[in-house]
Amino acid sequence: MTTHLTRRDFLAASAAVGASLAMAGPLHAAPLKTTLHKALIGTPDEALLKQWKAAGFEGVEWTKWDMTPQEATAIRKMVEAQGLRIHSVMRGWANMNGGDAALAKSVAEMETALRTAAAFGADTVLLVPCRTGVTPIPEPWDFDLRFDEKTSHVAQVVPGDNAKYEKYIEAQNQAIDATRQGVKQLIPTAEKANVIIALENVWNNLW
Repeated sequence: MTTHLTRRDFLAASAAVGASLAMAGPLHAAPLKTTLHKALIGTPDEALLKQWKAAGFEGVEWTKWDMTPQEATAIRKMVEAQGLRIHSVMRGWANMNGGDAALAKSVAEMETALRTAAAFGADTVLLVPCRTGVTPIPEPWDFDLRFDEKTSHVAQVVPGDNAKYEKYIEAQNQAIDATRQGVKQLIPTAEKANVIIALENVWNNLW
């Protein structure tokens, strides 16, 4: 099945929903059913951790992922001694769409990050799966996407002739396949570590 969504369709649907809500009268927010926590990103030393704790922060998203479980355990003790916890690890970029060798390297590095997170007692590892780096790409207001819901492969990114964006479309589809393959290989390690792979789509020209 091919899905087709234009900016005009989205805006029209949004306007219709807005109008219907306005006619229905004022809405009241549902009570929040979770507790929000405050955290910062980095690799702070003990002195900085004390400052963060004094400022009211509760957690750290650690940016160094390539360490041994023993090193991570020592850092965890330092952080927890200040009344904070490492809730997440920022793995960052993974070059999953650079061919078999790049995919294997990315998977191995991510496995290290997952084990590091487990030693930290962290819940998640943040992963940006692919960076296409292909130009040109359409302007945001020009997008008119058509894609296969089963494979997620893109068939069209703008109305009419897509020849200009052929390489971009090809890169998207390669990245989609590589991401799926890489994450699939990582699931057993993530399950063993009891750590969530948090996929973030940002600054990578993907999707």
